[in-house]
Amino acid sequence: MKESTDPIDEKKDMPEGADAKAPTSEESNPVKPTVEIRRNIDEKKSGKGGGCFIWGVGIFLLTAILGVGVFIVVLFFGIISSLEGGSSALPGFNPAHAKLKEEFVSGTSGASNKILLIYVKGVIMDSGKQSLFSSGIADSNFIATQLAKASEDSSVKAIILRLDTPGGEVTAADMIYHAIIKYKQDTSNPVVASMGSVAASGGVYVAVASDYIIANRLTTTGSIGVIAQTYNYAELLKKIGVKAETYTSGPMKDLLNGARPRTQAEIKLMNAFIKEVYGDFVKVVALGRPGITEDDIRNTVLGDGRFFSGRQALKYKLVDQLGYLEDAVAKAASMASLSKDDYQVVTYKQAYGLADLLVGMEGPRSKVSLELPGVKPTSQLPGDGKFFFLPTQW
Repeated sequence: MKESTDPIDEKKDMPEGADAKAPTSEESNPVKPTVEIRRNIDEKKSGKGGGCFIWGVGIFLLTAILGVGVFIVVLFFGIISSLEGGSSALPGFNPAHAKLKEEFVSGTSGASNKILLIYVKGVIMDSGKQSLFSSGIADSNFIATQLAKASEDSSVKAIILRLDTPGGEVTAADMIYHAIIKYKQDTSNPVVASMGSVAASGGVYVAVASDYIIANRLTTTGSIGVIAQTYNYAELLKKIGVKAETYTSGPMKDLLNGARPRTQAEIKLMNAFIKEVYGDFVKVVALGRPGITEDDIRNTVLGDGRFFSGRQALKYKLVDQLGYLEDAVAKAASMASLSKDDYQVVTYKQAYGLADLLVGMEGPRSKVSLELPGVKPTSQLPGDGKFFFLPTQW
């Protein structure tokens, strides 16, 4: 049998459809290029985001460094200014006055005539320097500074003292009294005292320097007197077996030493000093209140240290009228011959800078605690080694 010489037809032996060219991997998965493109885009985005993050961190660090640098420069010059006391070559310039900023309270805004409202709020003390941390203290130095600034401002036609104080340290109260008297002498302008919740003892001392006193009917006032208080814990130390040793140059040097009993000589000395200060208080009140004499104060309930309500104070002629702050404003305007729409009520606020904030962080020491060995302090007095125009239980 003749063999076929035709080439073998391999296609016949192949399964049906096998004659098609085998698809490539790219042809079998047409979506892959899209996935690859997206992957490349994501990788580029990822790289770009990392770069932005690094730039952001760099800018933040640079800003922080610049901020710290500016802070240090401002602090440096602020401290230098504070240490120099704000001295200036300008004649008549007072840096303390420059730090007082005027604020509108009521009345006709922009009016050329002003009634200055000065607050005497808290325990009267001489803190030395007004700061952000002087709350609760009527700083005599700050109040005197306001009065001095007002005396230089011809647009200020009257002053209202808004009193909300139980009194305070003797010398500080006298400093405010003196500043009020000086203001009146320098300007001939009226001063009106407006008593709030309490204006007792040293508050009365300050108020009588004014020309007119208005109290709320419920005001707590009076308490004309002087107090000095200490503790004697000699018996306590004796019970626990502790004995204090004190070496002095004279017998009166440790006058208020609580570790030993008082001597009769010490008691006599203290009483004499109290009477002397009390005598000055009596004279000041009698001088400032028409119709009240020194004998009236010494020999009646006026001078025994008791409290009075506003109504009682009016009865005893310690005040001139019962009313509110707006009544004090009206009275001040009337005494200064100002028409209703011809004035504005303003007050002074202390302007604080960065240096004032940082240098004065400690603030004034408004209270001193009595500390005994091994005993937790239980009483706080607003000062140490001082005499006070204060109620007994303040």
